[in-house]
Amino acid sequence: MTLRTLLGSTLLLAALAAPLLAQNAGSPAEATALVRRALVGNQRSLEALRNYIYVSDVTEEEYKDNRVVKTTVTRRENFTIDGEPVRRTLLVNGAPPAEKDRRKEEKEIDEKMADAHGANPKHKQEREKKAAKELAEEIALREDVAEAYNFTILGEETREGHRLVKIGAEPKDGFKGKSRFKAIFSVLHGVLILDATSNQWIDIHASIVRKLGKGPMYIGQESSIHLHQAQVADGLWVLSDGNVRINLRLLFFHKNMGLRVSDHDFHRFGAEVRMVETAETPATQPARANP
Repeated sequence: MTLRTLLGSTLLLAALAAPLLAQNAGSPAEATALVRRALVGNQRSLEALRNYIYVSDVTEEEYKDNRVVKTTVTRRENFTIDGEPVRRTLLVNGAPPAEKDRRKEEKEIDEKMADAHGANPKHKQEREKKAAKELAEEIALREDVAEAYNFTILGEETREGHRLVKIGAEPKDGFKGKSRFKAIFSVLHGVLILDATSNQWIDIHASIVRKLGKGPMYIGQESSIHLHQAQVADGLWVLSDGNVRINLRLLFFHKNMGLRVSDHDFHRFGAEVRMVETAETPATQPARANP
């Protein structure tokens, strides 16, 4: 499962920094229905994204004693070959990647291209098996997201004909789950902003209720997720800005890091689209594609 899939499926795990919508409590059943529709809309966007080539800027920061000790900025080109996501590194800290790394990456891309044209039937079967497994995991993950929380409508308003809804999510006691991320849902809580007209999420700010794990294996409470999504074309909503902070320890492996992701320059069959933000309300207003 890719980071993008995980981020897209954490649309419930949010806590907004300040109230953005008027208070208007709604029923838990309606809140859950809105979340389920947003999950379906998100999956459709992920499928539509396969038809696009786009660029990601990824900034990784390593922390020690709450100070950034190392920063790596990577620019990548993203596209799909026969249903499988592919990334090509364009720049690392402003310079082209090392020649050895570039050749290795290009070789892997060439092999995937050849396999897509039937050069190796065995590899194609392996990819199909892998894709089926990932699909089953994504379905289990979406079901877990919908079942792991008690949802409440906290407020709503209408902007440019779109109904924006603020929904709170608190972990359910005794939730079991089926996906491999089920344990995480029990310690995450918050709210999100949904565009109920488009069945998409707009903003997410997630936080951890309590430390997950103990001793030499844990996820620290300072871990958080902050995401913003925008519309770049009809039927295509994408992660325009993501900020993830993780403090993770697994035995002798310790990672305290920040990850920022920004996607841009979307192209489909020679047609270019770019994100358009409303300057007045950039954090909550759905963006529209350029005419």
